[in-house]
Amino acid sequence: MGFRFRKSMKIAPGVRMNLSTKGVGMSVGGKGLRVNTSSRGVSVGASIPGTGLSYQKRLSSTQNNRNHVQVQYNGVQVEEYEAYIASITHLHEDALQPVDWPGIRDTLPPFSQGEDGPRVVEAKQKLASFEPNWIDRLFKRIEARQAKMQKELTDSQKVDDASYAEWVAKTSLAQNVLNGDRDAWISALERHHIFTIFDELGNDIAFTILDNESVLVDLTINVDPIPENALSLTKTGKLSSRKMAKGKYLQLLQDYVCSSVLRIGLDLIHCLPVENVVVNVLGESQAEEGASGCLLSVSLNRTGLLNLTETSPSTLIETFHPNMKFLKTKGFKLVEKWH
Repeated sequence: MGFRFRKSMKIAPGVRMNLSTKGVGMSVGGKGLRVNTSSRGVSVGASIPGTGLSYQKRLSSTQNNRNHVQVQYNGVQVEEYEAYIASITHLHEDALQPVDWPGIRDTLPPFSQGEDGPRVVEAKQKLASFEPNWIDRLFKRIEARQAKMQKELTDSQKVDDASYAEWVAKTSLAQNVLNGDRDAWISALERHHIFTIFDELGNDIAFTILDNESVLVDLTINVDPIPENALSLTKTGKLSSRKMAKGKYLQLLQDYVCSSVLRIGLDLIHCLPVENVVVNVLGESQAEEGASGCLLSVSLNRTGLLNLTETSPSTLIETFHPNMKFLKTKGFKLVEKWH
């Protein structure tokens, strides 16, 4: 027989603390009705004195609490899964906001060239108005305070110079972008981190500036972001992870590919003054075993991209009449690149 210990002590009228080897509990009430709490949960007991009749019911238990927490955690996992699916199939909805190159080009300088900048003006005023007090004289720190303010003046000059140089760089870049300068276009793409999301998803991108109105992009698609298993909750709140149905997987793949193409087009027309973006999606064909090549090829125009509606990306891409052969039960077949 294992060692047991139990002790009960009164700590207030109608309130007792119960100590045992299983933990600490509390009981509140009198002989007719008591509520008990312990490591096993909460229970209520009722009795009729002198009759031997009693009733007891457990209101909650630690096991129920654990189950409730587990169900909540399972729900969070399913929500995160569904949010992830939405994110990779709606990439185009998080495209770069349009860059106002004319507005940037016409931005006024932070101060007139040849004049002091605002920080230098403030630092000079502070230095000119400095008057040592009796503490400065007592501790002979006049020169130290003046040296500190002189350093602040030097630092302010650097900050103002950097601010003016940044203005020159931005306005010059804007002017060159609007003039169709190809090096400026590349700098603009780098400055606004275009295509970063595709690097994060494991895709490869190569782009070519065809002329002042068109850009060609080759996207080598990585299908790894599409999950192979689907998560859901059972009626009892348990987490279910099952292999995704082929039709569902292929539909997600098509939406992922089409959304990626639309994202590329939107990012480019929002960042550059181009009218057309040609995108070729390269990868392995699901419908033709062992075959690799072009899965989708399309020319996206600015007008169409600026008038997208809220519907599935696979439906949206059809408005641009792409070269695409997609079978719902087999996936992408190889097509010719857009000419």
